[in-house]
Amino acid sequence: MADAIGIKITPISQLSVELNKELDEIDRLAFADDMNIPEFEEIEWSSPDWMVFGRLGEKVVSQLILLIREIKVGERLVKVVGVGGVADRRN
Repeated sequence: MADAIGIKITPISQLSVELNKELDEIDRLAFADDMNIPEFEEIEWSSPDWMVFGRLGEKVVSQLILLIREIKVGERLVKVVGVGGVADRRN
């Protein structure tokens, strides 16, 4: 099954320098058009807790981030997860 994508979920704190470079490249490719939108410059983005990424062979081809937060529902604190930064390589 040579075309199968391997999926990995890793805490952001455990990403290697090399892997971060690959993920940054996907960000630049996927979000380049959004980088020049003035409204986005004013947004304070949250730091992610986890990174989910897919590899095809040795190449990272997709990613998304997970943000873990606690919200109050009535009197209870409940953990929720947000998803963002969904991107993949176009080729």
